[in-house]
Amino acid sequence: MDRRQRIVAVRGRFNSPKQPLEYLVTAPHGSHYESLVAIAAKPSEIAAALISLGVDTGTPPKRVRKPAPAASAPARKGAGGMDDIPFEVVPGAGGGVYLYVEWNDDHGFHRHRIEDLVFERIEGRTIPHARFVFANSELLSLRPRNDATAYAADLDGNFASCGFGGSPVLAYPTPHPYAMESDLEIYQPNWTLVPNDELPLTLLFACEDMESPLVPSMKPPPASAPASRTASPR
Repeated sequence: MDRRQRIVAVRGRFNSPKQPLEYLVTAPHGSHYESLVAIAAKPSEIAAALISLGVDTGTPPKRVRKPAPAASAPARKGAGGMDDIPFEVVPGAGGGVYLYVEWNDDHGFHRHRIEDLVFERIEGRTIPHARFVFANSELLSLRPRNDATAYAADLDGNFASCGFGGSPVLAYPTPHPYAMESDLEIYQPNWTLVPNDELPLTLLFACEDMESPLVPSMKPPPASAPASRTASPR
């Protein structure tokens, strides 16, 4: 954790899922096969780190049914667009962080906003950049009439989500109205950027937009010249 830059960095790996994404980031016990990235850290520990950096808890998005049209309103012909969906999204609001993914491969160093790695099939583009809402999951009672509780994200591993299901630590503020509900193929990996292999990566949680890398780029050293042969003593 870097308190000066207000950044938390966590090691992880790409999952290279072979099916649509139900989650963006999963932690231990999570459904890695339908997630873009997996991390080994406990969600509650990352949440505690974000709170220590001053990140406020926000309100996750929710899906609500649109009001019925007035009887006097003219009938519309279905166009297959957003106006034909009977639900609308109340965007998430409040405190949050920006998510960045860093990794190295044969082509060098990469850093991308996590949104650039997620393709929304219905809209035909990657999801727009946004600050993820710090929903901070929830505490669950383990047994009736018992004070024992557990952090929901520690139990199910749902750390960051782009839909409405579960109780994630971080939530994308404006998911598609049908995300993870009636259409399970809305979000897919952006294979133009996401590696095919399960490469290691670093996931960054930044309180502010990152305009420059954490480590300044360095020019590689010149190739070493062959050692000169020392003349043998006579």
